[in-house]
Amino acid sequence: IEHQADLGEYLRESLRAHDYLIENQTMLPVVCFSHPDWNGNHTAMSAAVNLLKAEGEFWLSTIFLSNGRPAIRACITSYRAGKDDIDALLEALEGVRRQA
Repeated sequence: IEHQADLGEYLRESLRAHDYLIENQTMLPVVCFSHPDWNGNHTAMSAAVNLLKAEGEFWLSTIFLSNGRPAIRACITSYRAGKDDIDALLEALEGVRRQA
């Protein structure tokens, strides 16, 4: 569990370094985020998530937070996950964000 929580923090740090907004605060490896380029547009975030899921490497979801704002949710559940997986996710996110 500590390994997954550490990866959650690594994901948060990596996202912030690329101007993503972290939308939740928790010690758990559940990270909700958005990007200013999506401007709170749920449709754009859903499209990005669907592209990533179609590639078969990552499974993300969209969520409406308690304030009504949409976000993308990542949850690290595999004990085999590592920083290289987080780096690959960020690279894939950046690719689909630039396509939008």
